[in-house]
Amino acid sequence: MAQALLSALTKTTSKEATPVRGPLSGESNRPALASVIVGAIMRFARIAFTVAGMYGIVVLVPPLFLESKFGRDYPPPVSHPEFFYGFFALGIAWQVLFLILATDPIKYRAMMIPSMLEKIGYPVALIFLHLQNRIAPRMFALGSLDWFFLILFAIAYAKTAPETANLHVPLASSRRP
Repeated sequence: MAQALLSALTKTTSKEATPVRGPLSGESNRPALASVIVGAIMRFARIAFTVAGMYGIVVLVPPLFLESKFGRDYPPPVSHPEFFYGFFALGIAWQVLFLILATDPIKYRAMMIPSMLEKIGYPVALIFLHLQNRIAPRMFALGSLDWFFLILFAIAYAKTAPETANLHVPLASSRRP
């Protein structure tokens, strides 16, 4: 019975015949190309947000356990621990958002805008603090890495625009012979 069902499903009439595809058939490979482009865009955005999120967690979690060392290395000691821990907790929350965004960049595209704002705030503040000689050059250099992530986020935002992401790849069954 299974053999008869399989045979019935594979039979086609002349109207339902599958068209020949390939370079000599006169039909383009646009759906395949569009699929590759969308895949590359998604891969770029996923990698950018995953790397940013993982890097941020690696950088922001250890200081949560080093408050006294932070006070010794960058005097004066922390006088308002609520600001200290609040800063790092908020930063970690953003890193989690980046990791969530990396799971489906097109779906969460709207969250790329506040993500870019998050990445621009700290380096801009560091520029002003550096110009006033209020921070060590090392802090300025480390904070400048956010510019790099900002550029990656902006590229991901531009590349996941609806006109780029929705290339309307037609289904094979919707083609007309």
